[in-house]
Amino acid sequence: PGGPGGPGGPGGDALIRVALSVPAGFSQAQLDDWFGENRIGPEKIYDPDQYWIGTAFTAFGIVFNRDALRRLGVPEPRSWSDLTDPRLAGWLALADPRASGSAATLYDSILNSYGWEKGWRTLRAMSANARYFTNSSSKVPIDVSNAEAAAGVSIDFYGRYQSQAVMRPGETPQTTRVGYIDPPGEVFVDSDPISMLAGGPDPELARRFIEFCLTDRGQSLWQFPAHERAGGPPADGLGPRRFELRRMPVGRDFYARARGRMIDQVDPFETASPTPSRGWRSAVAPMMGAFGIDIHDDLSHAWGAMRRAREAGCAPDRLAEMEALFHAMPEHPMPGGASLPFTEENYKAIRADWREAGKDGRPSFDATRTAYTLFFRENYRRVIQLAEECAPEH
Repeated sequence: PGGPGGPGGPGGDALIRVALSVPAGFSQAQLDDWFGENRIGPEKIYDPDQYWIGTAFTAFGIVFNRDALRRLGVPEPRSWSDLTDPRLAGWLALADPRASGSAATLYDSILNSYGWEKGWRTLRAMSANARYFTNSSSKVPIDVSNAEAAAGVSIDFYGRYQSQAVMRPGETPQTTRVGYIDPPGEVFVDSDPISMLAGGPDPELARRFIEFCLTDRGQSLWQFPAHERAGGPPADGLGPRRFELRRMPVGRDFYARARGRMIDQVDPFETASPTPSRGWRSAVAPMMGAFGIDIHDDLSHAWGAMRRAREAGCAPDRLAEMEALFHAMPEHPMPGGASLPFTEENYKAIRADWREAGKDGRPSFDATRTAYTLFFRENYRRVIQLAEECAPEH
């Protein structure tokens, strides 16, 4: 290895790329029968070349504890913006997007759905309400079920599984103490795929298994009531025998024919956000870390101070000043001494500059992130000061 000529040359190494999967080989007519249009929101359900084929959907939504919400006087959430209710301060469980890729995807979906301005304001207010930011997404629904938090963000199957785990005999997803919702029209929905491995021992058996997963019998395993729970199998035998998985099937026509038999009366084709990715995901982790996670005490104190100022009848112009400071974004230093406001229009240039951090005299990315954090902290402390100085309007 590493001989004369370098990789691929005489005495060198050859770089060989081998596909892990092979096309499943179903006819287009068969795919159309299973899926109809190859689309859920802006996403594909299967690879047109059939290197992967979706068998269930994954979404990102809200898990909540009905008892805890009732005690707080907060209605069940229906949208991401409902998680900005100040009454949820200290009662919202969030995952850290720096440690969880699924959490980063979830927060990015909020930005995509709401747009730059409303999206960041929503994420800021949610962060202010946070009880904590965990590095484990699976912790959130467990803590919500134990009333350690009133609500939280969750992958759908984590939230629905926890709802199922605490469900008592005779209860339904609508009445058990732990609920879950995919915010209609605001949720990112993606396919969980299956693939036929290249070089497998029995390609025909593998292909038949993929086919089974997409039949009514296979799709019903995701969402139908368990036979044991229902007192016996239905006449057609569809559904799982013992365990209810609470996953969402992928067959568009299957929902039309069988939705009434599903545990969760949800059609992901109706709830999925139609908005494609806007390319802002790379901003989620560093900005939420800077404005929300690393200085959470300052953030939550400023949030509480604004709420108390409103309740005390603070003058509208002073409240507007506090609101503007609270939600302000920093300026990003560019080479040559210029700076760019952190806006939608400038984000592409700022992102490109992040990639060059530490080069040609640029500050390191850590230094830039620290500068952002100090900007946010100064603003939050100014909000608190203004709230303390605030006199009620007469």
